[in-house]
Amino acid sequence: MWVLPEQLAEADPEPADESGPAVLVVMAGCAFFFFFLATAGETAPMARSAASAAMPIRVRRPPRSRFSPLPTAAIVALAVRPSDAYGPGSRAHDRETRIQMEGGSRMNGGRSRFALFGVLALAVCLTAGLLAGTAEGKKKKKKKGGNSVTLSQATPTAIPAGDLTSQVAGVATDTFTVGKKKGKGKVVAPNSLTATYQVTDPGGSLDDLDVKVVAPDGTTIFLDNPTLFFSDSDATTVGPLTQTVKSTVGYCEPNPSPPPAGCPDGDPDNTLAPPWAGTARDVDLAFFNGVPARGTWRVKAVNFSTATTHVLSLAGIHFNLVAAPK
Repeated sequence: MWVLPEQLAEADPEPADESGPAVLVVMAGCAFFFFFLATAGETAPMARSAASAAMPIRVRRPPRSRFSPLPTAAIVALAVRPSDAYGPGSRAHDRETRIQMEGGSRMNGGRSRFALFGVLALAVCLTAGLLAGTAEGKKKKKKKGGNSVTLSQATPTAIPAGDLTSQVAGVATDTFTVGKKKGKGKVVAPNSLTATYQVTDPGGSLDDLDVKVVAPDGTTIFLDNPTLFFSDSDATTVGPLTQTVKSTVGYCEPNPSPPPAGCPDGDPDNTLAPPWAGTARDVDLAFFNGVPARGTWRVKAVNFSTATTHVLSLAGIHFNLVAAPK
C-alpha cells in the first residue's frame, strides 16, 4: 500500500496579471497633454491679439523743413477739422485696421498649428500606449514561461549488461543541468514533476530494467516498469511512458486467454496496456516537492541482466519552479 506524502497538496495559484495599470497611466498622461495643447491653442493667439490691440497708435506727421514754417492753410485746416487725422482714410485709421487684421490672422494660424500639434501628440500617445501594453504582455508571457523546466534527451543510449564476475549491474545515464540563472533560489513546485522514458530491445527481457530519477540533492525515485508488474519478458518496448502524480491511470496486461477480453484488472482506471505508451500515475514523484532545482539531474536505467544489452531510447523530466521558502 502506498502512503501519500504530505507534499501532495496542490501548488498555490499564480498571481493575476497586473499589466493593465501601466497602459492606463500612459493613456491618462496623453489625455492631459492633449487637453493642455488644445487649451493653449485657444488662449495664446488671443492673448497676442489683445496685446497688439492695446499697443499705442502713433501717427507720423508730415515731414517739414527745419527752416520753412508750416503753411498757414495747413494750420487752419488742422484747427478746423482735427478728426480728419484719425478718420477713415487717414494713416492712423489704416494702421489700426491693419493691426486688427494681422491679429486675427495670427490667431487663426496659431489655432491651426496647435490643433495640428494636438492631433499628432494624440497619435503618438495612442501608439505609445499600445506599444506599452504589448511590451507588458510579452514580459508577462516570458515571465510565465520562465517558471518551468523541461529537460529531455532523445538520442538512444545503450544500457550495458551487468558484470557477472563482480555482480554489478550495467547503467546508462542521461544527464541534465539546471543552471544558476534558471534555478537559483528555486525549488520544484508541489506535484509538478513528470518523468518520461522509453526502453527497447528486440529480444525482450525488459523486465531486467529499473529506471530512476536522481535530483541534484540526491533524492532518488524509481519509476514504474510495467513489465516487472506482470513478469512480461516478451515485451520489446516500454513507452514512451510519462509518469505523474496527477494521473489516475494505472497499468494492465491483456488477458491471454479471454474471456473476458481486455484488461480484467478489477480497477477500471487501470487501462494502460502494452506497450504502455501514455501517461500513468506514480505518487512517489511527490517526494520531489520542494527539492532545489539548480544542479545536475539524472535519469538512470539499470540493467540487471548479465547477458542482454538494452536501449534507453529517450528520457526527460519536466517540473515547475517556485521560490525557495525563506
